[in-house]
Amino acid sequence: MNEGIESAMSELYRARLARIRTVYPRAYTPWTQDDQALLKQQYLAGKSVEQIAQFLQRQPSAIRSRLKRLELIPGENSRPNRETTPVILDTPSAIALTLKARWQPVFSGPGDHYQFPAPITIFMSRTYNHPAIYCWQVVDPDQARPGALYIGPTKQLCLERLAGYLEPGNSATSQRIRRHLVSFQEQGYRVILAILSPGEFKIGGIQLQIIDYHKERDRLFIEDLLITYYRLAGYRLLNL
Repeated sequence: MNEGIESAMSELYRARLARIRTVYPRAYTPWTQDDQALLKQQYLAGKSVEQIAQFLQRQPSAIRSRLKRLELIPGENSRPNRETTPVILDTPSAIALTLKARWQPVFSGPGDHYQFPAPITIFMSRTYNHPAIYCWQVVDPDQARPGALYIGPTKQLCLERLAGYLEPGNSATSQRIRRHLVSFQEQGYRVILAILSPGEFKIGGIQLQIIDYHKERDRLFIEDLLITYYRLAGYRLLNL
């Protein structure tokens, strides 16, 4: 890869890691013996993977992986032979990334665009109860493009994620974004909500069809791409 692509990929990784650590502060840090002892204690006490993830401040996928390594849950029957000579893959000098998708407005009812901080309607709870990549767009009628954006992934837009902005509870991120949105709304801006439609995604000419966003790693990857794109395009991002 050339230096520009390496730099862009490094930036995506750092942005993704920072995003993950807002939820799981100890994500990707080395496991200690004490960590593993606590993991085993929690698991044998009947705690769910999600509960253990919150307790140890690590991602659920990391909890499952460590449980397999400790042979507390079924995993692979064999491990790779570390003495085997690794296969070195040939890589192209550049890998093209292509994402074709469209932001679609969220509706509070047929034909009615949702605007913050309106309550969640029955129509919304039935229509948007699925994983999504969402975007808060702060719209100034006198400007040609949104004045600020916030892009995020969610496993359920309504009721779970949107409700977190209307009533943030103890979430520091939700509290911070709500303060921004309320401030803009009080200044006369419109704050609208949109979701990314399914679209076409290519990596190095290999085409993938994005059907949904049920996999967390896919949601985070698309989110990081979009944040990097809009930052480089000069938009004000509330994520940063």
